[in-house]
Amino acid sequence: MAGVYNHNAIIVFARLPVKGKVKTRLAKDVGHDFAVSFYKVCAEHTFNEILKLKENSIAPFLFCSDENEIDEVKKWSNDKFRYYPQLGNDLGERMLNAFNKVFDEGYKKVILVGTDVPGINAKLISKALAHLENYDCVVGPSEDGGYYLIGLNSATPNLFDGISWSTDLVFSKTVETLETENHSYLVLEKLIDVDTIDDLKKWRNNNKSLISNSVKEILESFNV
Repeated sequence: MAGVYNHNAIIVFARLPVKGKVKTRLAKDVGHDFAVSFYKVCAEHTFNEILKLKENSIAPFLFCSDENEIDEVKKWSNDKFRYYPQLGNDLGERMLNAFNKVFDEGYKKVILVGTDVPGINAKLISKALAHLENYDCVVGPSEDGGYYLIGLNSATPNLFDGISWSTDLVFSKTVETLETENHSYLVLEKLIDVDTIDDLKKWRNNNKSLISNSVKEILESFNV
């Protein structure tokens, strides 16, 4: 329960690395084998960064894209999280339901991240949690017009309404809703969400000194 973890929690949305179900846009350019391998190492990087914060009394949750995946995801992630299925008809409903589930368990500051941003790290997530002391919401924008991180210190149902997901208007619409409803918010640094080969090239060229060995191995083995 929340008392054990000082009321702070992190949610990661993930799915099993299966051909045809992850990184489908990237797969069109470089094939499904690379797309799945790249997704897998990015997700594992995200898991590892989140689990670093577990040592700081921050509860880690993993919401799977399908309830039938939970057992396999547990094996993949070494059973280090608390596991739930994502519930809802679109991404907004799934995020809202995940936040509500964790808030209902007594947590006060909650961050949600995905697994598509290889530049995310424990320091950035920790900074986002700290900002929730002074802001209602923190948002990490991605270069494609979406966001890679969102954090809240209370349930905010309308924040996920009326948004065309997977478009370049997600971040701007979210900020518009925050301002309309007079929620205080802080915008974090912008990162690259790797969905296409152009995203991958841009991220790789901008972060050569920060690329992990596991990602380097994937890039080299597929000559990407």
